[in-house]
Amino acid sequence: MKSGIYLGPPIGSARGPGRFLVLFGVIATLFHFGIYVRQVRELAAVRSDVEWREATVVPAVNAASDSELAQERAVLARLSALSESGASTGILTTELLQLVANALPDDVALVSLSIEPSTSPPSLLVEAVARREEDVTALERRMAASNRVAATRLLGERSAADGTLSIRLQVELTR
Repeated sequence: MKSGIYLGPPIGSARGPGRFLVLFGVIATLFHFGIYVRQVRELAAVRSDVEWREATVVPAVNAASDSELAQERAVLARLSALSESGASTGILTTELLQLVANALPDDVALVSLSIEPSTSPPSLLVEAVARREEDVTALERRMAASNRVAATRLLGERSAADGTLSIRLQVELTR
């Protein structure tokens, strides 16, 4: 009756390595959970710091309305995403901002700024609000005067009930 199929060593001898693997898995899981908790705390600290800074900065700007602040935040978010993506490797984001800041006349408010780096040549789409037609002409002339600009084209112009002009200007950049 002792003849038969050999099934290996008894189960008791395999429990040691099994317990070791389970213990190793528990320790690794706790280690990763600790890293996760630390990163969540760092994120919460950064978020509270940003909220605090926004709360202290926003009341200081009394002249700007909520819609203007939301538009400015959207523009800054797009520029931040652009700089983090590395899409504008040929032209620095700060150089683009300097170009637009130098070209804006005093009575023109920037509403939106977006870039298409994949087109050849890359182009900017500037949306702004001007009080007079002369300001629109001055903006186009100043943009065209830059050595980084190949051509400018006015895509659209609408006049509002309060007499302001909303414009969309496409600016083709040089490589």
